[in-house]
Amino acid sequence: MPWLALLFVDKRKKILQKKFKINYIPAAYRTVNRMTETTTPDYVSLLSSTERDFLVRNNGDQVKIDSLKGKKFGLYFSASWCGPCRRFTPNLVKVYYKVASKGDFEVVFISADKDEESFNGYFSKMPWLAVPFSDSETRYQLDVLFRVSEVPYLMIIGENGNVLTDSGVEIIGEYGAEGYPFTVERIKELKDQEDAAKQGQSLRSILVSPSRDFVISPNGNKVPVSELEGKTVGLYFSDSSYKSCVEFTLELVEVYEKLKAKGESFEIVLIPLHDDKESFEQDFKNMPWFAFPDKSHQKLVRYCEISVLPALFVIGPDGKTLTKSGVLAVAKFGDLAYPFTPEKFKELLEIEKAKEEAQTLESILVLGDLNFVIGKDGAKVKIYSLEGKKIGLYFSASWLGVCGPCGQFTSTLVDIVYNEIATKGDFGVVFVSANYDEEEESLKGTSIRSLWERTFSFTSQLNGVTHAVPSCLSLARHIMTSMPKYEAFEEIFMSTLETERKRTVVAEDYIAQMTETTSHDYLSLLSSTERDFLVRNNGDQVKIDSLKGKKFGLYFSASWCRPCHRFTPSLLKVYYKVASKGDFEVVFVSADKDEKSFNGYFSKMPWLAVPFSDSETRYQLDVLFRVSEVPYLMIIGENGKVLTDSGVEIIGEYGAEGYPFTVERIKELKDQEEAAKQGQSLRSILVSPSHDFVISPDGNKVPVSELEGKTVGLYFSDSSYKSCVEFTPKLVEVYEKLKAKGESFEIVLIPLHDDKESFEQDFKNMPWFAFPSKDKSCANLVRYCEISALPTLFVIGPDGKTLTKSGVLAVANLGDLAYPFTPEKFKELLEIEKAKKEAQTLDSILVLGDLNFVIGKDGAKVPVSELVGKNILLYFSAHWLDLRRKFLPKLIKTYHDIKAKDSAFEVIFLSSDRDQPSFDEFFSTMPWLALPFSDERKKNLQKKFKSQGTHAAIAIGPSGQTVSKKFLQFIAYFGPDAYPFTEEKLKHLKEQLEAMAEQWPEKVKHKLHAEHELLLTRRDVYICDGCEETGYTWSYLCKNCDFDLHPNCALKNDEETE
Repeated sequence: MPWLALLFVDKRKKILQKKFKINYIPAAYRTVNRMTETTTPDYVSLLSSTERDFLVRNNGDQVKIDSLKGKKFGLYFSASWCGPCRRFTPNLVKVYYKVASKGDFEVVFISADKDEESFNGYFSKMPWLAVPFSDSETRYQLDVLFRVSEVPYLMIIGENGNVLTDSGVEIIGEYGAEGYPFTVERIKELKDQEDAAKQGQSLRSILVSPSRDFVISPNGNKVPVSELEGKTVGLYFSDSSYKSCVEFTLELVEVYEKLKAKGESFEIVLIPLHDDKESFEQDFKNMPWFAFPDKSHQKLVRYCEISVLPALFVIGPDGKTLTKSGVLAVAKFGDLAYPFTPEKFKELLEIEKAKEEAQTLESILVLGDLNFVIGKDGAKVKIYSLEGKKIGLYFSASWLGVCGPCGQFTSTLVDIVYNEIATKGDFGVVFVSANYDEEEESLKGTSIRSLWERTFSFTSQLNGVTHAVPSCLSLARHIMTSMPKYEAFEEIFMSTLETERKRTVVAEDYIAQMTETTSHDYLSLLSSTERDFLVRNNGDQVKIDSLKGKKFGLYFSASWCRPCHRFTPSLLKVYYKVASKGDFEVVFVSADKDEKSFNGYFSKMPWLAVPFSDSETRYQLDVLFRVSEVPYLMIIGENGKVLTDSGVEIIGEYGAEGYPFTVERIKELKDQEEAAKQGQSLRSILVSPSHDFVISPDGNKVPVSELEGKTVGLYFSDSSYKSCVEFTPKLVEVYEKLKAKGESFEIVLIPLHDDKESFEQDFKNMPWFAFPSKDKSCANLVRYCEISALPTLFVIGPDGKTLTKSGVLAVANLGDLAYPFTPEKFKELLEIEKAKKEAQTLDSILVLGDLNFVIGKDGAKVPVSELVGKNILLYFSAHWLDLRRKFLPKLIKTYHDIKAKDSAFEVIFLSSDRDQPSFDEFFSTMPWLALPFSDERKKNLQKKFKSQGTHAAIAIGPSGQTVSKKFLQFIAYFGPDAYPFTEEKLKHLKEQLEAMAEQWPEKVKHKLHAEHELLLTRRDVYICDGCEETGYTWSYLCKNCDFDLHPNCALKNDEETE
């Protein structure tokens, strides 16, 4: 890459999303007209489709989209395969339960999952609404409209349809339910409160909350915060998954114990940022100080403006902040840094200055008995023999590569400096190695070998491990901390404070900075006080001034990032096409964790980069442009104005056609696409200047003209997706049936495989045509056909017009009956489906060919015919579902009570377990019948009742008609009194439940939660904090503490209720 790079230090993405003070500010630049307060989307049309005016809950209930009117709601883009999503969703659940009870807030889940099974399993844990997984078109349109480039992503819409913020993830991560109603005004109010708190800051105001006024001692005891008041206290932000934290903790323990031994009034409180309790406990047992006890550390991260780990935020005896740079102070001065006051630092800087003035070669190169360097043959050369010479200390490593910066500079050093200067006898070079082992120390590179033969070197025995401080490392650290030109504490300390100040300014000014009217001084952005150039991967330096009058892209990327590896080749193609015009450049800003990775990745890039060593500039660019993920491409115009921050998406969609990447150009391309759709034909879709044919199964080229006049399905597929592998055989079966009937139907595979070999492996098993593999038009077709999920079957009629984008759903549900995929055909099929529902019997849903039985406890087959005329409960569950653990005992008791009164009742278990042993173990706890684990009827029923991977009870009446798809709540409240399963009974139960709620008090106080009143709140499903059983519909809730009591528990007239 030829551009700048920003270094992320150890898991930076995770910590940056948490740590930057500016994260709460809504992004001001996404699309031209989307993200302003004045934009009012018609969310009814956004969330609905021509076939659907409802959303769904995880129990299968349908909720009219109109019910969102007058409410704020969040569009939650998320996926089960996404680690950050799985970490964020529990936070959103907590906020939802607290906020939704107000009645004016809802969340709508838009899934990015790849298959319905994953969607159902993930959605089963969510209490809110969702766009049905089957409606991939709506999900795709929402994704495109809001330019969702990563998940999790939470867009908050106001009551009037205005976008309140697209930073819902960040706001909830930082503020939780306190951020409600998630407006700019509310966030500003919270920020003002924080600023006011800082004005009156004390140790108590920082560490004490309504639920806690203590810290934890190393032996596990609670110690009141009051016992720490009047002392100097360091808040130590750490996470042992960061190597830097592990290394610094050892140093901090040493300093802490020295200070305690001296009797200093100093304490440390660990603020643990670990992902799990086990990791925290493992670390804390080796620490001699206190620890923060709960997970409200996120507020402290924000309050203390923590930007890197580890961090030591030091508070004085008066409760005021002494320094945020405790880590730097301890690393530089050890226990001498105490008490961390400005006066102490001034004193230390004076001492440091005096040392610098008295510096000698011995003072920097001698450490105890280490008073020598070594020559080529290993002979020791005493330091005193070098006195009086000019000495160059050369810090380098073989792993940086002969082609990298070290290799380039070494050649210069050897061939010019050493040959021309050292021969005079008053100059020498001492090589200080950064290699990891002695094998690397052999210095195989020719230039470095030459240097080794003419200079001295410190021995290195690191062996890739830092469990003991070896001699070379000790010397290197000694030198680095002794040389004023290498690392002056005053400069670093002031730089750190300046960085904090800049970051605050950036946060406050960010909205203004990201608009079209803002012209950045990119010269100052890309340069530093020591550097006015960028670099190429061959080591050449290019003046930053050369960018004047050019458009350029800031490309934030990293070698460890798979999406970056996929995108960089696309950017390369665009760069080679566009850069030749002479008015475009790219600057790479690296997010790599070490220079070796940076060099390897950058070696494949033809553009410029910010030097990896300039981590400060990379950090500032990252903060300024709010880079929360990579790859990220910001395009800057000739005048320094931001053209777009969606360079990745634009190049992914339009390639070099998107140049010059302006709003006007993208609009022009979109208008061209719209015009093409107006006059769409099969030829306009499949023919390009480079080809007018498709490939037949035998490898021949077939003109597109031979397909005109037929119904053609464009099959977008990639065999790396399990869903594609599973659907393709079904489509082959349907295709061959239609061809056998003589239907005028063809399929063209649009291959989205990463490589030609995978495509050829798949295509040889397919009986239809294919678009040429790796043809660039594939990406254009994905965009044109608005493909959002794989597989997709986009069906074009004989007239070249689009019939449906939902061919996969039609084939999956209707098979070859879906042909010819016309609206008239679908209407006919829907009428047939409606008639089937009205004629539904137990046989029609439970019998499939020879599969006309269920099984009992002993495995014996029970004919479905014996169950006809009975009340049947279809129980969908799995041993891994949390809710079933609480509900199952209640259902078993209800089952026995009903059976004792009426034998015309039965429960049939349909398992969502993942294997036969799990099914066997779970079924052994049940007294009723079941479908066999591997029975193919299970999928049909899961699809019919939309219950795959969920916990549900479907009530089937004696006639075989479905009475209710959400019978769990009625069993939870009424037990056996919910029986029998009739429409009249169901209506009566609903009325009875509402009547019960009207009789309950609006508020109660209970001994189990004496500190707050509990409010009667409508809830979908929850776990009671009293009886620990599953609750439905109504709860007595403390929204502040997320504490639920089932009405039965809350209203018990015994000693527990006040």
